[in-house]
Amino acid sequence: MKHGLIIMAVSCLSLVGKADSVTQDSNSDAVRVVSKHKAAFTAFPKNTPSQVSVDAPLLGNGDVGVCIGGKSDNHIFWLAKNDFWRLKSHIGYGAPSPVGTIQVGIPALKNAKYHVEQDLSQAMTEVRVENSKTRVEIESFVAATSNMLVLKIRLEGEPTSISISSDTRNSGYNSKIDAGVEGGITWKQRRFSGDVDLPTSCAFAMRVDGAQQQEQFLLAPGKEVTVLVGLKSSFESENSVAECIRMVAEADVFDLLQQHRAWWSDYWSKSYVQLPDAELEKMYYLSLYVTGSCSRNPEFPPGIFGTWITKDKPRWNGDYHLNYNHFAPFYALYSANRIEQADPHHAPLLDFMEKGKRYAKEELGCRGIYYPVGCGPKACETGRYGTYDQKGDSSPGLFCGQKSNASYGLVNTVNRWHYTYDVEFAKKLYPYVREVASFWEDYLTWDQAGNRYVSEDDACHERSWGDVNPILSLAFIPMCMELAIDMSSALGIGSGRHEKWQHIIDHISEFSTQIQDGKEIYRLTEKGMALHHKMRNTVLIQHIYPGGRVHLGSSPEQLRLGLNTIDFLKRWHDKNGSNSFFPAAVRVGYDPNVILEELHTYCRNAQPNGFEKDNPHGIENCSTVPNTINEMLCMSHAGVIRPFVAWPRSMDARFTRIRAWGAFLVSSELKEGQVRFVEIESEKGKECRVVNPWPGKEVAVLRNGVAAGRVSGAEILLQTKPGERIRLSAAQ
Repeated sequence: MKHGLIIMAVSCLSLVGKADSVTQDSNSDAVRVVSKHKAAFTAFPKNTPSQVSVDAPLLGNGDVGVCIGGKSDNHIFWLAKNDFWRLKSHIGYGAPSPVGTIQVGIPALKNAKYHVEQDLSQAMTEVRVENSKTRVEIESFVAATSNMLVLKIRLEGEPTSISISSDTRNSGYNSKIDAGVEGGITWKQRRFSGDVDLPTSCAFAMRVDGAQQQEQFLLAPGKEVTVLVGLKSSFESENSVAECIRMVAEADVFDLLQQHRAWWSDYWSKSYVQLPDAELEKMYYLSLYVTGSCSRNPEFPPGIFGTWITKDKPRWNGDYHLNYNHFAPFYALYSANRIEQADPHHAPLLDFMEKGKRYAKEELGCRGIYYPVGCGPKACETGRYGTYDQKGDSSPGLFCGQKSNASYGLVNTVNRWHYTYDVEFAKKLYPYVREVASFWEDYLTWDQAGNRYVSEDDACHERSWGDVNPILSLAFIPMCMELAIDMSSALGIGSGRHEKWQHIIDHISEFSTQIQDGKEIYRLTEKGMALHHKMRNTVLIQHIYPGGRVHLGSSPEQLRLGLNTIDFLKRWHDKNGSNSFFPAAVRVGYDPNVILEELHTYCRNAQPNGFEKDNPHGIENCSTVPNTINEMLCMSHAGVIRPFVAWPRSMDARFTRIRAWGAFLVSSELKEGQVRFVEIESEKGKECRVVNPWPGKEVAVLRNGVAAGRVSGAEILLQTKPGERIRLSAAQ
C-alpha cells in the first residue's frame, strides 16, 4: 500500500490553529490554510474549447464563468454565463452556449514559456509568458460581487505590442449577433430569438484603461493596462446592452478587488479542514474553489460541465441530467456549509413540475410528477423527441424506462432539510416532495401475498426496460415518504396523508441479493438486470449513497452486504460513479486506509483545474474528495454525529464548522490518536446525538463556556437551545 505509507509518513505534521479552542472569527485561519495551495498550469490547454469538460484554468463567481485557453501569443478568455441557454425543447437544440471571448494578442511572445498560477484563497489567476527579452503578466479575476472580468496586464523587458479584441461565437446555432461602440466602450450581444421556447440573450461590454488606444497599443515596462468586461443577460435586464455598458463605465477596480477578496475570505471560513496530507488537502480546496466559482445563481445552476461552456451543442445537451449528473456536484456542499452554492440545485426541478404532472397523467395515469432523463432551466426539455433505442416507446419524453428521476431529485433536498431545518426552504420544496410521494402512491402495486409494495416496469439503468424493484427506486421511495412526513409535520400541513406514507415505508419491498465470487452482494433488481454486464456505473451501491438506506446505524446484515458489494465492485475510479462510490464505502465502514489510498490515486488522476483526466464529465467530480473527507471526519447521517468514526487514528486531523444533521456546526481535532475536543454550535435547538469519542469514559460538558456536568455512555444525548455552543471533552 504505497499511498498508505505516504499517509503514515506525514501524520506527524503540525496543524494550523490551537488544539484547545475553536476560534470564533476564523477567517484568517481558513485563508491561511487554503493559501498554501495553488493550481499550477505549465502547458497550454489541449481540450479548450471543447464540447465536454475543459482542461483550462477556471475562473468564476457562481454565474459568470471564464476559462483561459489559446497560445503564448494569443490568450483567449472564454466567456459564459449560467443563464445563457438556447431554450428549445427538442433533443440537440436546447443547451447552454458560450457568450464570446476576450483575446489578448502578444505577437512577440510566440512559442514563449508559459505558466499559470491560481491562488485559490483569493481566487486570483496569473498568466506569465516570457522569452529572453520580454515577460508579460496577465492577472485576472471574475469579481465575486459583480458580473465582471478584470484583467491587469504588466510587462518587464522590451516594449511590446499588445492587442485586445472581443468576439462572439456562432458556430452551432443560428443566433443573432449585435455589436457597437459607445463612449469608448465596445459591446457585443448574442441572441436566440427564433424557433425557441423562450428568447434569450447575453451582452458583454469592454473598457480598456491605461492604453493609448483601445484595441492595439505599445506596452512599456512598468506600465499597466486594465481591461474590464461586464456581462448581463436578458434574465437580468430588459436592456442588457445598456446595463453592461453602464456597469463597465462606473466600475471601480479597487472596490471590486476589495469586495472580491472579502467574499472569498468569508467563503473559506464557512468550514475548513486541516489535514497532514497536502495532496488530499489541496484537492479538497480545489474542488470547493471550482464549485464556488460556478454555482450561486439561484435560478440557474451549472450544467454538466459547469459554467465553462466553450462550444455550442455540448455533449448530453450540457443539461441537468436527472439520473445522477445534476445532483452529484452538490453532495459535498451541505456538510461543507456552502448552502448558497447548493441552493441553485432545486430551481430546474421546481420549474419542471407542471410538465412532470402532465407526463405522469398522460403517460402513466398517475398523480404526481414523472420526469425524463434530463432537462434545462425554465422547464426546457432537452431530451424531448429523443428516439435512441426506445423499445417502441412513442412518448415525446426521453425516460429510458426509469421511474425514479424525480425521486433522485430529493437526495439533496433531504440533506438541505436535515442539515439546516430551514422552514422557509421546506415551504418552497414541500410541493415537489408531495408530488413525488403522490406519484409513488399511485404507481406502486400492492403484492397481497407478499404484504409489500412493488415497483413494476421500472429501470435500474437507462433502457433496462421492464425491471421489477430496481434498487434505486426501493431506496428513494421510503426516503421520499420520510421526508414528506417530516417536512409536512414541521409546516403543520398534510397530516392526513401520513398513515399512507408510513404504510409505504413499512411495507416497501426489500433489496434483492445475489451471489458473486462466492459472496452475497446486492442485486440491481428483483426481476430484470442483476448486474451490468460491463459493471458500468455504480448504481449497485447508490442505495447506500446517495440513497442513504444503509449506514453505520443499519443492521449487521445490511452492513455485511454493503461491505461485500463495495469489495466486489471496486469502482473507485469510475467515470460516472466515483462521487457516490467513495462516500458509500465510508457509510458502511470500509477500511479507511484503503479509502484514502484510493482517494490519493483519484487525486493524482486530476488535471490541474481539478477535473478528472480522460473523463468527459465536469463538475460532478468536485464533490468526490470534500464529501468523502467530511464523511470520514464527521459523519452525521440519520441524526447521529460520529466524529472521526471513519478516520485512521494514526493520522492527525482537524475540522472546523462541518455542518451536521440537526442544524449543527461541529468542530473537532484528532491528535496523537486522541480526540481533543468536540464543539457543537446549535442553530435550531434540536436534540443532539453524538457517538462518545472517548469510549468507556465520562464526558465533561461546557455550555456557552460554563461547566454543565458530565455525561456517559456509548452514545451521548444532548438537549440544545438555539444559538448554544456546547463543548465536549474527556472528563479528567
